[in-house]
Amino acid sequence: GEVTFNEEGARRISTVTLLQYRSSGITGDVSEVKIAEYDIGNGDLVYLPEESNATVFPDGVTPDGTPRNVTVSFYLALVCYLLHHRWSRHCLHICLSNLQRQV
Repeated sequence: GEVTFNEEGARRISTVTLLQYRSSGITGDVSEVKIAEYDIGNGDLVYLPEESNATVFPDGVTPDGTPRNVTVSFYLALVCYLLHHRWSRHCLHICLSNLQRQV
């Protein structure tokens, strides 16, 4: 778009429009799609209402190669280990038997 400056040489606009090139699945034609706006003043990236990470990165991988899918995990064995040292072997047995029922 048009870039304008004020008297001090600073840009008048504080947002940048982000575009993405997409090919249509049927014809294979490539078109330019407006996906988001970036606010330079506060550093916010705001997707347009019909866009999201899923539409912009359909395979879950950003252009820099960093997957957007996040896996959160924790280890129940650590909890059982702490119970064992804190109370008794009986607590460890209860913890493990409950874990086996849940799995």
